[in-house]
Amino acid sequence: MRGQASGPDCLVRVLGPVSAVVDGEPCTVSSPVQRALLALLATSPGRVVPVDRLISELWAETPPDSAASTVRVYVSRLRRALGDAVDVEDGPGAPALRIRRRAPGYLLELPDGALDAVQLGRLLDAARGRTATDPAAALQMLDEGLALVTGEPLADVVHVLGPVGQAEARRLSELVLTAQEARLQALLALGRPADVVAEVQRLLAAHPLRESLHGLGMLALYRSGRQAEALAAYEAVRRLLLEDLGVDPGTALRRLHAQMLDQDPALEAPAPEAPVGPAGGSSTAAVDGTGMIGRAEALADLLGALHAARAGSGGTWVVSGEAGIGKTRLLQELVRAAVAGGTTVALGRARETVDATPYWLWGQVFRDLPDVPRDTALGVLLGEADSSAALTRAALHDSVARSLVRRAQEGPVLLLLEDVHWADEPSLALLALVAEHAPAVPLLVVCSFRVEDAPPGGHVGALLARLARTPGVGRTTLVGLGDAETRDLLTARLGRPPSAEVASAVRDLTAGNPFFLQEIARLVRESDDPERAWRRVPRTVSDVLLHRVARLPRNARRLLDVASVLGRECDLGLLEDVSGIGGEEVDEGLAAAVQSGLVAEVDGVRPLLRFPHALVRETLYAELGTRSRMRLHAEAGRVLAARPDSDVDDLAWHLLAGGDLVDREVAVAAVVAAAGRAMGQLALEHAQDLLDRSLPLVAQLPASEARERLELAVQTRRGTVLATRLGFAAPEARAALERAQELALQLGTGSDVLPALYRRYLWLLMSGDLPGVFAFAEALVARSSTLEDVAARDRFGMLEHLARGSALWCLGDAVAAVPELSRALELGASSRVGMPVDAFGDPAVRARMFLCHALASCGRTAEAKEVADRMVGEAHQSGPGDASDALATRGMMHVALGEPEHALADGVEGRRLGRLAGAPLLELFAALNEGWGAGQLGGQRADGAVEMVRAAVAGYEATGTHMHDPIVYTMLAETEQAAGESGRAADAAAAGLAALARAGSRLWRDRLEALAGTRTT
Repeated sequence: MRGQASGPDCLVRVLGPVSAVVDGEPCTVSSPVQRALLALLATSPGRVVPVDRLISELWAETPPDSAASTVRVYVSRLRRALGDAVDVEDGPGAPALRIRRRAPGYLLELPDGALDAVQLGRLLDAARGRTATDPAAALQMLDEGLALVTGEPLADVVHVLGPVGQAEARRLSELVLTAQEARLQALLALGRPADVVAEVQRLLAAHPLRESLHGLGMLALYRSGRQAEALAAYEAVRRLLLEDLGVDPGTALRRLHAQMLDQDPALEAPAPEAPVGPAGGSSTAAVDGTGMIGRAEALADLLGALHAARAGSGGTWVVSGEAGIGKTRLLQELVRAAVAGGTTVALGRARETVDATPYWLWGQVFRDLPDVPRDTALGVLLGEADSSAALTRAALHDSVARSLVRRAQEGPVLLLLEDVHWADEPSLALLALVAEHAPAVPLLVVCSFRVEDAPPGGHVGALLARLARTPGVGRTTLVGLGDAETRDLLTARLGRPPSAEVASAVRDLTAGNPFFLQEIARLVRESDDPERAWRRVPRTVSDVLLHRVARLPRNARRLLDVASVLGRECDLGLLEDVSGIGGEEVDEGLAAAVQSGLVAEVDGVRPLLRFPHALVRETLYAELGTRSRMRLHAEAGRVLAARPDSDVDDLAWHLLAGGDLVDREVAVAAVVAAAGRAMGQLALEHAQDLLDRSLPLVAQLPASEARERLELAVQTRRGTVLATRLGFAAPEARAALERAQELALQLGTGSDVLPALYRRYLWLLMSGDLPGVFAFAEALVARSSTLEDVAARDRFGMLEHLARGSALWCLGDAVAAVPELSRALELGASSRVGMPVDAFGDPAVRARMFLCHALASCGRTAEAKEVADRMVGEAHQSGPGDASDALATRGMMHVALGEPEHALADGVEGRRLGRLAGAPLLELFAALNEGWGAGQLGGQRADGAVEMVRAAVAGYEATGTHMHDPIVYTMLAETEQAAGESGRAADAAAAGLAALARAGSRLWRDRLEALAGTRTT
């Protein structure tokens, strides 16, 4: 290194993405290979790096023939980027950074201390010597050093480096981690163990096997008076090391454990650090000192709620205001306070670009809570598991909410949900339920929304109405800054105070909106003529932003347009592919866009480009013409469709937004996939919206088998969703499933054929259309005779015999039903039909449901009970939904056999499982069994039985289901009769007989006639 002074004007950064600052200005080193070259030279400062090593690091085993000349080209470009002209002599005017050609390679000359890693190392060494004697000074040094860290070392180039560069990245990561541990030691020396506990938890998430971190965490817990937790932490790390590495903890950790057991005085904390500011003062002033203006009262409210949550009394806080008013900035301060106090923070932010992707908000939350068990319910919520037979939305939300409650009981949690005005309705319903649980545990839920994007009649309005009835909910509405606060903000951003007149005029223009004010301050600060700039301030925040965009190079503007279409965050590789710009033009455009402050790069496994504020993206997106937006969406869809790991919701959204510019077949297939996931998440409204939007695309496809299969997939899922959402009487469901049956019979084979036919059969049966069921069975017979595939014929035969047997039983012909149902079981006993939304169960279980009733009606009681018991056992394996359905069936069999005690028992358990599954119809059937059984048994158990049965019948009638009419009205009539209500009993029996007459059935006719007083011989 050269020995001249460096100062802040010259710095090479390797503790994060590789970059350089020369003469106070950032250098545009946009090419990844150039940044990799800079990293290789910078991490060997003042030393020659051989060309052979550069080649092996940049191209590994397969260097091009022209590798040496290519290195020379890259060095030349890097010199220009650093401002290093080869022909400039050394001396006072020489460049601060120089790349020298020295055999056998190159070396980088840079001023002393101009490498961030060197600065951090020096500050670390100095701090280690001060921790015992002056921990405050040591902490200040370490904070200064760690402030240089901007991400994982060499994060943006490590993937293109060879083994030497990767080893250097690991060395730098170890340096950073060592400095972080030294900072924790300084905090302990200052008597701040709570801060250490929180930070150790964060670091251990990335370094779970690092014993020194565990030791610091144990000591911090011990000094916080949490000795039991400290000892438990030792046992946890001991088990972890034994299971993962097969070793015991090291000497230092074992010694610390022994000291804790002995309560060694050497472990006692030093005197705590003296508080900053006046005694008893609020933390708000300190927070305001960090640059937040005009939000002291709002922050105090949130900090008070956070303090209460830590003490065990959680709650919910709603923060609202217009775009740019400072909601996110306020919540950042809350997060900072929460982390400093050891509270776990989980953040979710709704997306404004995708059409309400189900539970996107909560998916982010649970990524921040990896210790919450990924059980079935959470897997369904995150789209990682099928809903199967176990859940409906009510049960899903209840299970997930209870998971959060259990997590909060282990330690305080701040749940931060931003921009909920863009969230889907199921996410908001879950939020409302979590808010109901929050007051009882250390859980603070904070959500924010824009008032202009949340109309009172929308989803957010419904959420607010529900929260208004929920205990422990607070509201904060942020408004614009006043004149004095506006002047303070402008002063902070400009570095000098504007006149009171200017500040007042700007405040009137902006209504005190902080984002608008900051953009105006930026415009004035960057102007060559500030006074003129004040006189020509744009009238809207969009005008200010577009003024900044207009000054950017063409490629930068193109990338910003594409990014606005891709979303608030977008993958850099996707951005490049969609933009159509290649090579260095992308790098240059990206560098200019980032330097403008309109977007920022986010490091990670897949680097992202992010709009720091949603208003920027919205402004750019709105400025695009309609056709331009469609063109970019279509291109994004084309690129995503070629990527196997693309998110199905993103893909479907872009393809739908691409209009007539997309491949319709690809678009429909993507929509079907997205709808399938939504159905698995029980987000039925979203699924229906997607499927409805896909129908015009299907209609535009040319006639072909591929079109028929796509339409079958759409209509099958659409009919299922409509029947589940609107009931079996819905004409839309009937029309969709009729079309699905027509297509399935035409095709004969394929993954959607059997599910489509099975759902159509169940719709016919549940709606009471028994002639339609028989016609359906005949259609299956006719089509199966033409199928060559034996397995396909057996599946058709299974459904045919199931349909015929169930319809015969419904008509009261149990003798004919038994062989049909038995044959269905023979053909499909081991066959299970996978459903995107389980509302209907397994065909084998369904066959046994009807068979046990048919056998009971034939007097074959022992066989009936054997079949029923097996049916219940099989259903329990599928989950509470199928189990409740099976218990309802067995309970009604016990009603048929006159066994009230068994009917009562099945009813009680069926109701419990029905509630767990969130299946209202099954709860109604269970209530019928429970109420009938209790009414027949009499005594105390009969109290409320007739009211329970009446309510269940009313609920059943509201569903539009008719298959069970004779049984339901018989049970109501017999319960009324047992309660002494003979007139009501006769009315109910008459309703049952009318249902029999409509269906031409004899099912339970003798019992109904007896109750109606019209029995004939």
